[in-house]
Amino acid sequence: MQIGGFFSRVLFGRLLKTLDNGSVKIGRERNTMTSQKVGTHEKLNYMNIFRALAIFLVVGAHSYGSSHPFFGKFFLQLFEHGTVLFVFIAGFLFQYLSDTFEYKTYLKKKFINVISPYLFTSIIGIAGLLAFPSSNPLNGINELLQIPMFLTSGSFHNGPTWYIPMICLFFLCAKWLIKWRDYEIGGKSVLYSSLIVLIFISLLVPRISVPWIMVGTPWQMYIKAEINILCSFVVFFPIYVLGMFFASYRRYIPVLYERRKILWFLTIASWLFVLFGCNHWPIITRLMTAKVFFTLVALGYLERYDKVFLAHPNINKMLDLFATYSFSIFFLHTYLLRLLSGTLHYLLHIHPDIIITNVPSFLLWFAMATGRFCVAFIGSLLVAFVAKKILTKMGIKNTRFFIGA
Repeated sequence: MQIGGFFSRVLFGRLLKTLDNGSVKIGRERNTMTSQKVGTHEKLNYMNIFRALAIFLVVGAHSYGSSHPFFGKFFLQLFEHGTVLFVFIAGFLFQYLSDTFEYKTYLKKKFINVISPYLFTSIIGIAGLLAFPSSNPLNGINELLQIPMFLTSGSFHNGPTWYIPMICLFFLCAKWLIKWRDYEIGGKSVLYSSLIVLIFISLLVPRISVPWIMVGTPWQMYIKAEINILCSFVVFFPIYVLGMFFASYRRYIPVLYERRKILWFLTIASWLFVLFGCNHWPIITRLMTAKVFFTLVALGYLERYDKVFLAHPNINKMLDLFATYSFSIFFLHTYLLRLLSGTLHYLLHIHPDIIITNVPSFLLWFAMATGRFCVAFIGSLLVAFVAKKILTKMGIKNTRFFIGA
C-alpha cells in the first residue's frame, strides 16, 4: 500500500494535492479551448478526437489480430482493448454533462442514442443466424426466445456488441454514481477516493474468453455470455470512474502530458510484458493495463495539442467525421468483415488455383489485414453515410435513432 501511495504521488502529485485542498469544484469547470457547444455545454474537441482514436483501435483489433504467428499477436496487442478508451470516454462525458442530470431524461436519451440503433442494426445479424441455423450458437431454442437472448448478450449475432448490454448497466447506475460522487467524507468524494479499492476488486474478477463461451449447450453458452457481461462491468467500472475523475478535474489534465515519459514507459513495459509470453498472468490482462496507461497518455497529448488540431480544420473535420460516425462504424464493421471473409472463401472455393506466391508471408498478411481494416472502417462509414442520407430524404431528422449517427 505504501508503494502504491508513493507511485500515485510521483505520477499524479499535482492532482492529488488539488484533491487534498479541495480547490476544484466537481462538475463546474469549463474548457476554454473550443467554441462549439452541445446544448448548454462546450464541445470538447480533444474528446471528440479521442472517440475517433477509440474506433480506430476497435476496428484495428478485429482486422489485424489474425493468423500470423508473431505479427498477428503483435498487432492484436497493439490494437486490442480499445473498449477501455470507449468506457473512459463514456465516464468522462457522463460527468461533464452531469450538472444538468435528470435520471429519466438521461435514460431516455441513452435509449434513443445507444440502445435504439443497437436494436435496429442487430436485425442484420439476428436475421442471418435465424436464416442459417448451422451457424447459430443458440439453435435449438425457440426462435422467439432467441431474439431477446441475442440482444441481452450481444456476443452471438454481432460479437463486439456485448459492450451495449454492459454499458447499459452503467446507464442504470447513473443516479447512484452521482450520489457517491457527491457524498464526501473528510471533504473528499467517496467515489473518487475508492478508485484504488475498485481497481483492486477488478483485478480479482476474470473476464471469460470468447472460445470458452462458445462451448456447451445453447443455454450454457448464453449463461456464460451473461456472466461475462457482469464480470466486464466490474472490470471496467474503475475505468469509467477514472473518466469521471478526469472530467471533474480536467483543468489538471496537463499533468498527464507532464508525466508522459512515465506513462509511456508503463504503457510499453506492460504491453511488452503481455506480448512476450506472459499473457497467462491474469492480473495483467484483466485490467488491460497497457491500454489504461495509453488512455491517460493519449488524453494528455490530445488536450495539449488541441489548438493544433483546431488550426488544421481539414484534418479536424475528418476526425470529427470519424467521431460522429463512431457508433455506426462500431455496429456495422463486423458485418462487413464477415461479408468479406465469406466472399473470399467463395472465390477460393470456385477458383482453388488462385495462389499468391513469391510474396513474403508478413507482407502478404499485412496487406490482407490492412485490406480488411479498410473494408471494415471505410465501408462502415460509407454505409452509415448513405443510410443517413436516405433517412434524411425520408423526412427523418433524428437519424441517430436508427444508425447511431
